[in-house]
Amino acid sequence: MTTLRVVLDQVIAPGAGEPTRYALQLARELVASAPQDVVIEGLIASSREAEYARVRALVPGLAGLRKSAFDAGARRSLWRRGLALPRGGMTHAPDLLAPMGRRDRTEPIGVQTVVTVHDTLAWTAPERLPKGEAAWRRGMLARAERYADAVVVPNHAVADSLARIGGFGDRVRVIPAGASSDLTVPADAGARAVALGLPERYLLAWSDGASHRALLPLLRSLDRTDGPTAPLVILGPAEVADVVSESRLDPSRVTILDPVESADRATVLGRAAVLVHPGPAEGFGLQLIDAMRAGVPVVHPDDPSLEELTAGAALVVSRSDIAGYTASLGQHLDALLDDRQTLDRLSVAGRDRAGLFTWRDSAEKIWQLHADL
Repeated sequence: MTTLRVVLDQVIAPGAGEPTRYALQLARELVASAPQDVVIEGLIASSREAEYARVRALVPGLAGLRKSAFDAGARRSLWRRGLALPRGGMTHAPDLLAPMGRRDRTEPIGVQTVVTVHDTLAWTAPERLPKGEAAWRRGMLARAERYADAVVVPNHAVADSLARIGGFGDRVRVIPAGASSDLTVPADAGARAVALGLPERYLLAWSDGASHRALLPLLRSLDRTDGPTAPLVILGPAEVADVVSESRLDPSRVTILDPVESADRATVLGRAAVLVHPGPAEGFGLQLIDAMRAGVPVVHPDDPSLEELTAGAALVVSRSDIAGYTASLGQHLDALLDDRQTLDRLSVAGRDRAGLFTWRDSAEKIWQLHADL
């Protein structure tokens, strides 16, 4: 019997951001699609017993949890320096947090480590990352360049960017994510919408990425006379209020929600008039896939990763004139909200496009990657 160890620290990370959702959905599907002679074991930082129980409930079918003696913060630091690494085995990491070090070449065949690179912000836009995060990512990618057997990326745009940063050669594998399985609009969506205080018709932004300041172009576009008058709902933590304040937009035009229940998040997403992703790509673009799957029209800038993901199924706003991007975004949104024909076209095209992204397909490609190694 072969064991694949999956790093699960992100599953118990605070909040329900994209890295957490990616790690959880992938772990579930890897368990569900595991070959007959393979079991999945979770690698997890030291935590409370209640957290371990929550992981077992969230990812049923795990063969076990290999618990570290160190908490999440300490393990990030130690693994960055190549210390306290578990020995041997097959390891899959849903981000850059992976045990990577010099390998004993006498170890048996089947010892391998695969890491995941969601984006290259640590090089292209380090200012958008929390303090210290860019340096940690650069350090971990340097370790991956030396020791990882393969690197998973979400699209060819990230693969191209990674090729300019390091010497990974043919170790890079493009494997997109899938639509979230727990974001189906519930039967009681109407009652949930009332309880959440949702406006009747609204724009939606989902800020669970590296920096909430990516919302600024959208917030400022709403403050223009030529921008849309529709209210904005933001799915994100309370800290988003600081960015709203920075934008000087009337806070009464913005509702910030961070619901715990997936049914509430699905309600917020499914009832939106338009999902707006105002900044460049962060992560795998799960929010765009989920919006398209729900039939919600999507608007985003002409970022290569996002354009590769939506492939004509979204309204793309040019950033060729960076100074004028805010005005252009507002004008496009204002026109779109009055254009029922285009809204309907984007809704249909988005559903069709999202149908190409499934977690089963992602997991099967990852299993094939490990088999190829």
